Amino acid sequence: MSQTVSDPVAAPERAQHRRRYLMCRPEHFTVSYSINPWMEPAYPTDTSRAVAQWQRLYDAYLSLGHEIELIDPQPGLPDMVYTANGGFVIDGVAYVPRFRHVERQGESRHFADWFRDHGFETIEP
Repeated sequence: MSQTVSDPVAAPERAQHRRRYLMCRPEHFTVSYSINPWMEPAYPTDTSRAVAQWQRLYDAYLSLGHEIELIDPQPGLPDMVYTANGGFVIDGVAYVPRFRHVERQGESRHFADWFRDHGFETIEP
């Protein structure tokens, strides 16, 4: 005689949602300065490897049905690949950051321009 025991704390069912992401190809990615403990210029980066890894992530998002928007990478701004730091959108309004570290401050205008060019009301600090 077999008995089935049900899990009293069953995980909720997950629903897939189509998401929209902003990405930046890591064409200029490198670690040439240190603004946090994970950045060490003494340990070289491999830009071609970063591009290949980025492409796999990009392709995976597309294969899952997500929408990808691209912002052009800018020479001298290697951290633009971290687009999650480039602002956020609430109710169609884009809030662009003011970066504390001088090495990242040049990114703000590119993110602000991208949001404006794509129809977002844009607020800068």
